Amino acid sequence: MTNDKGIYEFDSRLQEFVRSSWFAGFFGAKTQADADALSVDYLKEDPYGNIWFIRDRKLGVVDRSGGSPRIIYFPELNNKVLIGGFENIYIVDSNNVFVAAEKGFFHINYQLYKKDKCPLHILIRGVWTGNQKTRLIFGGYPVPAAFASASTTTASVPSLPVGSLAVSVTTYTPGMAT
Repeated sequence: MTNDKGIYEFDSRLQEFVRSSWFAGFFGAKTQADADALSVDYLKEDPYGNIWFIRDRKLGVVDRSGGSPRIIYFPELNNKVLIGGFENIYIVDSNNVFVAAEKGFFHINYQLYKKDKCPLHILIRGVWTGNQKTRLIFGGYPVPAAFASASTTTASVPSLPVGSLAVSVTTYTPGMAT
């Protein structure tokens, strides 16, 4: 259960709701003041133990499918989900999660979303300027550490006056169509 003072869970021993130390710690509350300021607008647990939430108009899920829980946010949906008591997340299964939005709803295939999260590797192939003296700044081949010498210092790196030159950068992304 959430309210503007934090996240609460039922303590069967005390027979009342108490502030959840697990959630407070998980969302980064280090002190009591942090826990007091912790505001999560909506919580919903799915059949797989994951906890979906809306916090500061951002949708996220505490994914507990791995060894340790981790938070996964959906930045594509920032500021697009409903708030003000109208938050709603309907979970059919891990392939069909529906989130209420300002203009309809969003359908999330969570299994596919998790699978597509891979790091993007980009190689810089060249950096050029419009200046004729230092036209080529980087040609795609850095000096290996084994060949670096005292003469390879920051003094040999060209400096560019801010705002006076156009810079062109070419890149290559392995595994992506060019």
